[in-house]
Amino acid sequence: IISIFLGIVIILIVFIIRSYRQKQIINKELAQKNEEISQQKEELQQTAENLAQANKELEKLSLVAEKTDNAIVLTDKNGYLEWANYSFTRMYGYTLKEYKSEKGDNLIDASNYPEIKKILSEAIEHKKSVVFQSEATRKDGLKIWVQSTLTPILDVDGNVNTFVIVDTDITELIKAEREISAQAEELKQVNEMLSNQKKELEIKNENINASIRVAKIIQQTIFPPYDKLNQYFNVEVLFQPKEIVSGDFYWSAKVSLENKKYLFFAVVDCTGHGVPGAFMSLIGSRLLNEIIYMDKIYSPAEILEKLNNNVVRELHQDATDNRDGMDVALVRIEWTENTKKYPVVFAGAKRNLFYITPHNKEITIMKGSRKKIAGPKVRGDLHYVNNNIDLEAETLLYLTSDGYSDQSNLERKRFGTKRLLNFFEQIKDKTPKEQVKLLNQNLQAYSSGSEQRDDITIMVVKLK
Repeated sequence: IISIFLGIVIILIVFIIRSYRQKQIINKELAQKNEEISQQKEELQQTAENLAQANKELEKLSLVAEKTDNAIVLTDKNGYLEWANYSFTRMYGYTLKEYKSEKGDNLIDASNYPEIKKILSEAIEHKKSVVFQSEATRKDGLKIWVQSTLTPILDVDGNVNTFVIVDTDITELIKAEREISAQAEELKQVNEMLSNQKKELEIKNENINASIRVAKIIQQTIFPPYDKLNQYFNVEVLFQPKEIVSGDFYWSAKVSLENKKYLFFAVVDCTGHGVPGAFMSLIGSRLLNEIIYMDKIYSPAEILEKLNNNVVRELHQDATDNRDGMDVALVRIEWTENTKKYPVVFAGAKRNLFYITPHNKEITIMKGSRKKIAGPKVRGDLHYVNNNIDLEAETLLYLTSDGYSDQSNLERKRFGTKRLLNFFEQIKDKTPKEQVKLLNQNLQAYSSGSEQRDDITIMVVKLK
């Protein structure tokens, strides 16, 4: 009996131990599963947040595509028309459905350009934008001239899967060119100016790679290409938008007058950043081009005054509560053959010009007006003023927005203008390209781990 009792006790003990171990194993597995479920929940929440942010960006991009004055058309890789923005209907008079029904649903059939098939082949082969001009007929029968930028969009494998066509109505420009070509020799200067205007428009449109999905490509079309920036001087730009698109933009223009040239450079800081700021940048760039090439105003102070009036007019600030504006640093450099010194004229709207001559190693500040472009009205009768100076070769000019100096570190301390000017003096012996690289590295080191507060733009111009 004792042996049987002991046997039963031992069996119970073994059973209890085994049950306890199985319970531990089950509890461990349950804990692991709970942890996995918790992790999956966090991942799902993060995915939902990412999708919400992506939807907001898509709404912004769609707004950019719809509000631009250019007609934008999307096709598939074979050239079949898929989508067009509202400006397409405004330019041609057709909806996309009507256009496809009357002209054809493929770009090769619908286009008036006789070599469109060749253009498509070149875009696919070189995977680069192609610019061409053609005459088109609106729905109402009116003939218009259109300059088109055809841009291939590549997939992750580098293959073309979409074409973006951006059309600009250049009818007035074509008419002007034809009239000028019929003029006598005494109108040669006017012809050259309009020809330069045409070239500037072509350069602008060569860079138009508009896409609903990539708003940055649309905005980049207003930026001057580096080969034009560096045609006469050594120019580099530090450009870092806070978001996909920027409220900052940099701009340049060239005007030929007899035996001299006026070269304009500007850094403009528009109110806000992201999509609202980008809309302001598009307005500002267009107005600057109109002032230079159509109004033929070459005095920096008068350019800023005209820009101020035009922005106020276009934003209806006299009748609305809109107070968007711009801060501008604008410089005009006169260039002639075999020049010893460069006559420089600067005017600023709440921005200053900084420069370092080769003999004076310390930086000099040329102050602009306290009056900004448009925006809130200021007290007093403020005006934009021209600052004139002759500068020798090797002089460094710095045009900036306030984004760099306003950037803070993890301790919420701003980098500051004084620190920026001291850094300019430290890197003055470097080339503009090296300076921009060092400026970027310095800012990254200072602000490491902190969020970028604003768009950042610094243009370095070295007279050579």
